[in-house]
Amino acid sequence: MQAAAPARAHRVAGPASASAWTRRAPSSSRRAARALRHRAAAARAPHHPRNDARAPHRRQLSAPGGAPPARPAAETRPAAPRPPRPAAPRPPRRARRVAARGAAPAAQAAAAAAAGLKADIVRLSGGRYGHDLDAGARAAVLAKVAELERLALPVAVSVDALAGTTWATVFTTSDGASSGKVGPFVAEVRQEFPAGAPGTYVNVSRLGLVSAALRGECRAGEGGDLIDLEFKDLALRVGPLRAAHKEFAPGSMRGHWRITFADADFRVFYSNKGNLFVLRRL
Repeated sequence: MQAAAPARAHRVAGPASASAWTRRAPSSSRRAARALRHRAAAARAPHHPRNDARAPHRRQLSAPGGAPPARPAAETRPAAPRPPRPAAPRPPRRARRVAARGAAPAAQAAAAAAAGLKADIVRLSGGRYGHDLDAGARAAVLAKVAELERLALPVAVSVDALAGTTWATVFTTSDGASSGKVGPFVAEVRQEFPAGAPGTYVNVSRLGLVSAALRGECRAGEGGDLIDLEFKDLALRVGPLRAAHKEFAPGSMRGHWRITFADADFRVFYSNKGNLFVLRRL
């Protein structure tokens, strides 16, 4: 039996050229050899345009330090200058906040000044509503009142808010019955606003056991600084007993108060006859 021929070698003995080797190699080997030739050619000429077009990654790996070369910046057109934006007006709410922050210190200073002036008026008036003061002392009180009025603090008197309060006279330029002056005597004067009857007030004068109560009605007038009045009746008592009572005809006893200063515990007003009254809350 004849022996089988040895398998055909892929590579012949002795030196052989790459072309002879590739002719005998299978198709896959030929492709590998072709790739080796392309790589060798690329190594010999790394900057050849053909190599650059086919293998851009080789360019990147051949950059110094192994880092890919920076791409050239894209050509851009210079941006056209934007027109200046007009300044937007300050929102009204913010403006109010700024105004409030600026007005707060001024209001605090005015309130502190008012507190000092009120204390001065009470001290200078004495305990008899100014009836026992000489001309110089009365002028000093009037000067303090004028200074208090010049503070121009807001005046907004609510008749309903007066309900349930009692006020004592501090100073007056009146000599009538509401001033407390009875001949050579000075009665104690109170102005009471009953809690259960808004819009009603009573001027009560007491001298010993005798008291007189002048009842009236009040309502807000025009402008916010006026209170319109109408007196209804007058009652005279001796102790607990009613000694006399007089009712006034409707519309016959009317007047008003013009408020020039008012806060929670101090009121300054002028009657329709021009008399000044200064009252403090009890």
